[in-house]
Amino acid sequence: MPRPGSQHFQNTQSAPEEDSFSQFSQQSHISQGSLEDHVNKCIIQILSDNFTLRSFKKCDILRGAKVKGRASKNILDEIKKKLFDVCGLTIEESNNKYILVNPRNRILDQFKTFKTTNSSQVLLGLILALIVHNNEEITLDQIKSYFTALSVDTEGDDSYFGNIKRHLQEFEQQLYLDKVVKPVPSQASQIIYKWGLRSNQEVDKKDLIPIVALMYSVAPEDLPPPLLRLYSDD
Repeated sequence: MPRPGSQHFQNTQSAPEEDSFSQFSQQSHISQGSLEDHVNKCIIQILSDNFTLRSFKKCDILRGAKVKGRASKNILDEIKKKLFDVCGLTIEESNNKYILVNPRNRILDQFKTFKTTNSSQVLLGLILALIVHNNEEITLDQIKSYFTALSVDTEGDDSYFGNIKRHLQEFEQQLYLDKVVKPVPSQASQIIYKWGLRSNQEVDKKDLIPIVALMYSVAPEDLPPPLLRLYSDD
């Protein structure tokens, strides 16, 4: 995750002409320098908090700014613009919450060097690949069946993957997975997983090909063309 150098987020003198910060000041009666300082502090806070990959609320972004309505929207737009211009990051909204995504870094090296990859990244790659295999969605029972067939403990702490249920919860919180609970008559509700907002923004399907090859115990170039087409660019 890119970290901003302090030089990118220091207060700067604004040009004389009326810019976006001047408009904010008129609307909120907060000085231009204070608003710019707030934007910089918000960006640093967002980047720091994002190490958990958790979503955050609008009030977290605008923490400390006593503004509302159009002024708050303009400040949020300025934060988004500066995050993208300086760090190449974007803020995406989902269910009235926000996440930070990295659309410029779409090749995920962790899916290519398994010897140096932690188990949770491999697990995420496998689940995303299974979802592609299964017409873009997969049930919790299907996930359990797949890993059980590999002699993976899906109910407790597996020696390699750890607690799969806990990882699924984390992937959902991080918006790598979208969880849908589907009622089934006379049965327990069915849990379905799809690609989440973060996966759709950050992961190219073609970058999962090494994991698919691992699933079939073949080299990536030996995968059959119909299977490879599933992972072609949309």
